[in-house]
Amino acid sequence: VAEAKELGGTAIPVVCDLRSDEQIGAVFARVMKECGRIDILVNSAFDLPEGCGNAEPFYSTPISYWDDMTGISARSVYVTTWHAAQHMIPRKQGLIVNVSSQGSREYFVHATYGIAKSALDRIGQDTGNELAKHGIAVVTLWPSFVLTERILAFDADEWGVDLEGAETPRFPGRAVVALATDPKVVARSGCIYSTRQLAEAYGF
Repeated sequence: VAEAKELGGTAIPVVCDLRSDEQIGAVFARVMKECGRIDILVNSAFDLPEGCGNAEPFYSTPISYWDDMTGISARSVYVTTWHAAQHMIPRKQGLIVNVSSQGSREYFVHATYGIAKSALDRIGQDTGNELAKHGIAVVTLWPSFVLTERILAFDADEWGVDLEGAETPRFPGRAVVALATDPKVVARSGCIYSTRQLAEAYGF
């Protein structure tokens, strides 16, 4: 909130358990009551369990990893997209951006990570196909490594990851802004783009 204020914006924090359909529904109801419309939905939450990433194979880790990673990725995104569609379709306008990962195509961290990200990509493709005819774009975004607190806490050397060229959190944010201000964004609905591809396309 403080950072947004320093940049000249306004952020209103809302606590929401993304495992709860009721709490997700309440957030959308609040936004509609206070703002009257929903223009953009960005789905970026992911639950990477503590201990995941220690090079343990899926059969040596708890089955609960499945619920953690697919629940706060594929399922919660399906629910938020469903709610957004209820309010965007009548206006025939809206943008939904799902922040996914190249981990849907290449192994990273854990088998379930890739499964969850693959499902997220598919949600974007299929809901984007259905919503485009209503003037709503659903775009899946693949950032590279983003310098979040979680990534910075990893031992990059141990993982063999070079963070020198990693993205700041603002870089994918600029991709969302570029999409939101593109009058022809519906043509991109159902597609997957890296942040680099959109940076080159839009010039940010």
